[in-house]
Amino acid sequence: MSTILLILLALLLLALGIVVFRWFVCRLAVRFFRSRLNADLKIKSVGFFSVRGISLQFHPQQTLEIDRIWLSSSLFNQDLPRYLALCVGETRIRVDLQEPLVRPEVRGHESGPGKLPVSPSVLRFLSQLFSLHVDSVNVMVLHLALPESLWHMTVTTIALLLDHDGKR
Repeated sequence: MSTILLILLALLLLALGIVVFRWFVCRLAVRFFRSRLNADLKIKSVGFFSVRGISLQFHPQQTLEIDRIWLSSSLFNQDLPRYLALCVGETRIRVDLQEPLVRPEVRGHESGPGKLPVSPSVLRFLSQLFSLHVDSVNVMVLHLALPESLWHMTVTTIALLLDHDGKR
């Protein structure tokens, strides 16, 4: 009987550890976006290899919303051309140009001109391993050329396969 209680206690501690880890990762991402990009990040839920309900607001007039981001593998989905894929669900971008855009002050490490932050051999390896797939991108811009104007664009089924030969 005590063995069952120890197993249940271990499972409870593992579940609690996973919940605390997910909360910590969300808080870390929110702080990163707020400090580096001066943007508010909201996440509805975090799964094992997925994130749902991502909302990123740069200013009141600039919003990026993503329904779902998940990792997939060609082991489970034969349609994927590479071993691992970063898949992005429906993405909505809304910009209101009624007020002039204020360029946010991005704080980060600046590298010299023409310098790659990653070595060419690492880029070659990653390009053979990863791909990016986006279900749809919906862009809506208000007050683009004329007052009360609306510019709307939708792009569906985007697959980005990187190919890098290691040369500059």
